[in-house]
Order: sequence, then structure tokens, then C-alpha cells
Amino acid sequence: MQVNIEGRNTEVQKSWRSLIENKLAKLERYPNEITHARVTITHSLHHHLGDNQVQVVLSVAGRTLTVKKHGAQIPSVLRTALVAAEREIESYHQNRKRFVKTPVAQSPETAESLLIAMRSANTAPARLQRANRSRAQ
Repeated sequence: MQVNIEGRNTEVQKSWRSLIENKLAKLERYPNEITHARVTITHSLHHHLGDNQVQVVLSVAGRTLTVKKHGAQIPSVLRTALVAAEREIESYHQNRKRFVKTPVAQSPETAESLLIAMRSANTAPARLQRANRSRAQ
């Protein structure tokens, strides 16, 4: 996974960088899910607002997951954003996992009994039945 960390109107401190790298390393437990991660820390220049923003953008197969968090203190906002990003990737992984098809192993007896049941019922697919009816008329 490629990680880009950038700061706007602020320097990215070593403690922030290590926190980001540690949290994103935990997300590697999902194999081949995240291809690129970008973390942007924006310090507000307006001192009355105290509104710092952390944005985490995760590029995954076919989608882009984005998390934005605001707050007064950058370290707490950073932790909150990384936890929210972890929840997002967990949710994405669970939703994706639902649609993965797993092959069903059939025993030879089951397949053979199914074939015998179809032959004994003497049922043809609906398309063939319609074709036979149209020929008869």
C-alpha cells in the first residue's frame, strides 16, 4: 500500500506520522483491499475557529473511501479520523465479502440422484416445452 501524508498550513510531526503509519499498517490485514492511502492534515489559520481538519482517502478496488473529521486539537482529530477509516474499510470488506461466491462441493451421489430425479420427472425446460407446443399446432 502506498501512503501519502501531507500537511496544509502545518508541518507533519513525527508523532503524527508514526501514528498514521501504525494505524494504516493494521489495515493491511485485509489482503489486496487498499491500494493507496492519502492523509491530509489541514490547520485552520483562523485562530477563533480552532477548526482543524483531517481527511483520509483510501483507494480500494472499484471505490474510494473518504473520511473527514474536524476538531480543535490535531492529534485527537487524527485518531478519530483513523478509527473512522478503519470502520469504513471494515464495512466495505464485509459488504464485498457477501458477494463473493464460494463453490459448493457436491458429492457424486447427490449429483447422480439429482440427474435421476430430473429424468424420472420427465420434465423438459420451459423453452423446449414451448417449442414442442408451437410445432404441434
